[in-house]
Amino acid sequence: MTIPSFFHSGYCFPNNIHWAGDDELNIVPHVVYGVLGQTKPQIIEVKARWEWLGLDVRGPFSPTVNKHTHIMTLTDYHSKWVEAFPLTESLSQDVAQCLAEVIRQQGYPLGVLSRLPKRILLEINRELKKHLRLNANALVIHHRQTGYMDLVTESLLNDMLDELVKKHSGIWHIHLPAATLRLCCTNHPTTKEKPFTCMCASDSPFSSSPRELPFSATDIRLSSFVIPTTKQTI
Repeated sequence: MTIPSFFHSGYCFPNNIHWAGDDELNIVPHVVYGVLGQTKPQIIEVKARWEWLGLDVRGPFSPTVNKHTHIMTLTDYHSKWVEAFPLTESLSQDVAQCLAEVIRQQGYPLGVLSRLPKRILLEINRELKKHLRLNANALVIHHRQTGYMDLVTESLLNDMLDELVKKHSGIWHIHLPAATLRLCCTNHPTTKEKPFTCMCASDSPFSSSPRELPFSATDIRLSSFVIPTTKQTI
């Protein structure tokens, strides 16, 4: 099963929503045992806010007056907080610049998962190192689970973006920040809380420097992520 074609079938998402990585299979990763050189557990739990993020690029949409054609979304899997930025056709450079801006404001996550093509991720990580002066390994890691780990937030995001682009054709980039904040200030169906509240609660401060990964990049790519349910669903 390929995740983009599954969503494009109209079962969950609007038909005009596409992903920049549609040319690659985004198949469900199985838990792998006995992989040579893999010594870490194959299940990774998302335990805290701003720990593991999901990065996606949606588009192309109708161009804005400033020639924006795509939208980058960044989702915190724990708090459900989302960020969204308009992009031009210079995807790698724009994504790296936007991600660097978010990290300067919010701090460093453990890692950012993305299902974008690996060649694009190489370019993004290369540009990101320039913006943040990183010496560490790649911060954005290819993972096929990115698109379906949090289907509820994915659906909310796609509904919001679809409505935004239709309602504000040509200037949707101007309304994107307000629409994203409105989404973050609405109770999430999964947590029953506002992502803004979960994100900005008085917990431990975010890290102002790169954090040490508990697993190697290879282990992360081969592992399956789990978001523990903390609240009972009524």
